[in-house]
Amino acid sequence: MRRKRKLSAKWQLCGYMLLFCAILIILLWVFQVVYLNEFYKYIKRVEAKKVYEQLAELIEAEDPDLETKISDIAGEHNYSVMLTNENLSYLYLSDHNPVSSLLYMPTEMFRQLLEKARMHNGEYSYTVIGNDSEMGGDDSSGIGGDSLAPGGKKDSEKKFRQNEGLERGESIILTKIINPEAYGSPVLLVNITVTPVTSTVETIKIQLLVITGVLLVLGIIFAVFISNMVARPLIRMNEAAKRLAKGDFSPNFRAEHYREFDELSDTLNFAASELGKTEQYQHEIVANVSHDLRTPLTMITGYAEVMRDIPGENTPENVQVIIDEANRLTTLVNDVLDLSKLQGGVEELKLIRYNLTESIRQVFDRYNKLREQEGYVITFEAEQDVYVVADEYKIYQVVYNLINNAINYTGADKLVQVRQILKGDVVRIEIIDSGEGIPKTELDNVWERYYKVDKNHKRSVQGTGLGLSIVKNILILHRAQYGVESEIGKGSTFWFELQIDYRGEDV
Repeated sequence: MRRKRKLSAKWQLCGYMLLFCAILIILLWVFQVVYLNEFYKYIKRVEAKKVYEQLAELIEAEDPDLETKISDIAGEHNYSVMLTNENLSYLYLSDHNPVSSLLYMPTEMFRQLLEKARMHNGEYSYTVIGNDSEMGGDDSSGIGGDSLAPGGKKDSEKKFRQNEGLERGESIILTKIINPEAYGSPVLLVNITVTPVTSTVETIKIQLLVITGVLLVLGIIFAVFISNMVARPLIRMNEAAKRLAKGDFSPNFRAEHYREFDELSDTLNFAASELGKTEQYQHEIVANVSHDLRTPLTMITGYAEVMRDIPGENTPENVQVIIDEANRLTTLVNDVLDLSKLQGGVEELKLIRYNLTESIRQVFDRYNKLREQEGYVITFEAEQDVYVVADEYKIYQVVYNLINNAINYTGADKLVQVRQILKGDVVRIEIIDSGEGIPKTELDNVWERYYKVDKNHKRSVQGTGLGLSIVKNILILHRAQYGVESEIGKGSTFWFELQIDYRGEDV
């Protein structure tokens, strides 16, 4: 099934930024146009409530400068404030609201407000929206008698209706009986007008249309610009990664401005370098294995042809050469298989408790011929026998390969030393040669497959080039400490450590 093609990171990022810009524009329209009138009314109501409570506190405290303070507060907020009593005795009026309804309120309506206030613990809010009120709308029945100001019933009703319906705004009359339990208590009336914001909304709509157009243009420009800046290093690294996948290990991953991309580019550069080394190692492995296979095969073929074609050459010496070269081939194949199993994690340890010291002595038996014929001096120093819990065959391989490596690189004196050193509960095995030594910068590389410090070193004991790599993987499998110490001109010391076991039973 064909996989659906996805948008690039550049255009996805651009889309997200445009979506964010669109959300901001929508929020502007919602709060500045759709709900502007509601917000305005809510703010005015909260403000009126605070002023209303402030005035009530002044009256209850019987402030000596009451009239001046009421006038200042009413003037600051453009409110109409009337102070009277239940007997309709006029006390004080501060009229700063140009469309105030207080002065022309019919007395019957005033009495209705008082009655409502008594029913609500001395406080009541009366709202008129246009000509529709909470107390009966346009029906003027029940509003009769004289008004709170001169002019008569008809004149007062007419002016009250004209004022309360001006511009079809919302008019609020707040009524508070200062002391509801006392007859003739002062009554505070505050009138505020919530001016319609229709014209303001229309103005804001026009402004928002212009702002929306500008924001869309700027949003598109900035979205494309920023997405390009963010996506450019990612696109460049993607192209370099494609070349890397095709076997080109030269691409240099570069990133700019962003820490995460810098870290990613460093990681990819390191990976490219390691892959390049792996490619080189593979070529070297093929070359070395081919060489190591060709030499014994050539020897076997050559001696077999001589024995076939030349009478009298079918001697035990020639047969032994063929056997030795066949053994070399077997060793090479076994080493390759062992390394493959170790690195693949399929090799399992067969742990037993055994005599490590005696096992090392058995390794030395394999070098008797080499010591006799070529004059090598291979010594083993051990104060006492030591028992460990490990895979005996694999640790045997470790010691054998390390001694082989020391023989290959030892100096003209042909001296190889093996030491067993006790360090508390740990036994340390050291294999020392007297060769040219290894540079400090190369110490970590000696454990790699087919790595050679000296490309032209001699091989008194033919090896496969996999010995130290096998040693490393076996010791890692045992979770053992290991390493190498070396100085130029003073030889090298390879070592590993195992826990000493004092138990008598196998595990």
